[in-house]
Amino acid sequence: MAHVETIEGTWDELSRRSAEFQGKKLRLTVVDDGEAAPQNLADFLGDFSGSIEGSGDNNSDDSGVKFADHLAQKHQDNRL
Repeated sequence: MAHVETIEGTWDELSRRSAEFQGKKLRLTVVDDGEAAPQNLADFLGDFSGSIEGSGDNNSDDSGVKFADHLAQKHQDNRL
């Protein structure tokens, strides 16, 4: 199994060590120093989670029950 080593730093810091990396296979991962990217849909949606049609209401509590009620109303038989 190949030896894997993690080396971190800015491009300027790493480029000064270019001779050390000569002839080696490298994997480069660019890390954004800004705000962390959302890790899941709930983080991405933030305050919009649980809102319907942009309302300010937070419908995330009991969302399973509310969704089931919504489906039941949508598919109920309106014939007399």
